[in-house]
Amino acid sequence: MPSIASFSCASRAARIRGRFSAAGGFSLIELLVATAVMAMLLVMTLQVLSQTNAAIRSSDRQMGTASEVRGALDRLETDFSTAMLTGGATALVLDSNADNSFIRFICLSRAREDGTTDQPRGAIVGYGINDIKETIGGRQVQYGTLTRGDGRARFSATNSTLAQIFQKLSQSPPPSDFMKWEPLGSGLVRFHISYLLDDGSIVQIPPVYSMLSPQDNLPTSFLNGLPLNPGWMAVAFSRANAPASGRYVKALIVAVAGLSAEGVALAEQAGKLGEVTSKLKSPSGNETAMQVWETNLNAITFTPLRQGLRFYQRTIAVP
Repeated sequence: MPSIASFSCASRAARIRGRFSAAGGFSLIELLVATAVMAMLLVMTLQVLSQTNAAIRSSDRQMGTASEVRGALDRLETDFSTAMLTGGATALVLDSNADNSFIRFICLSRAREDGTTDQPRGAIVGYGINDIKETIGGRQVQYGTLTRGDGRARFSATNSTLAQIFQKLSQSPPPSDFMKWEPLGSGLVRFHISYLLDDGSIVQIPPVYSMLSPQDNLPTSFLNGLPLNPGWMAVAFSRANAPASGRYVKALIVAVAGLSAEGVALAEQAGKLGEVTSKLKSPSGNETAMQVWETNLNAITFTPLRQGLRFYQRTIAVP
């Protein structure tokens, strides 16, 4: 017959095994809590990864737009620096264009058409916001973007020949057989030129080209009085061609508003792309377009458009 001591030992051993068994397992509630915590951590991790991927995609789009803007400004600077015309008048702009978004000029070349003539050849170059159609994300989108016009011409230094070229340049748009236009990017949706004068002031309407006529030594306009098409003016880029005010342009201050192709498509689909021109007003005084745009950016109501726009500015000195 078992002794009391043996029963006591068996009971103590059972209690110890029970405690070890309870310590070595999890209850159903504990498993559910652990699963819920793991699910929450997984969701949080996926959200972080999604936000990171979105930030990377956004950064890539912004870098792509910035690259397009830099390329466009580099090209404009190169064209402008090589634009040479006797007397210093090298550009035409619209005198009534509220957003200063067009400029056109001649780039002379030292090359000759052939070995039998001294007639130089040159590039007829223009920059401006023009409407284009583009397929973005499988959908055709029409919007205004910065484009570059390019043409070729033979000309002499006579006023009549230059006048004919500039008369064509001052048509809106120039004849298609005279100048071809190509977009410089997918989302360069705003373009503005301000003018830095020799006295350090900034204006939106540049001093008009002026000169002394070789016939009567009296002040006359561009190309010795030969008219341009209405609305266009030639810019004075040197003291020799400054008007009566004595002021002339020392540098162009070029501002560009860039937006990714996806941003263009999204804003166009929502009918909000027009806010770019309606809200990003042109400066009216001694300030740059970028200063005005940054101030007016919050007036854009379409959030993806407001968040996606990036502004760039460069000062291009007159050579």
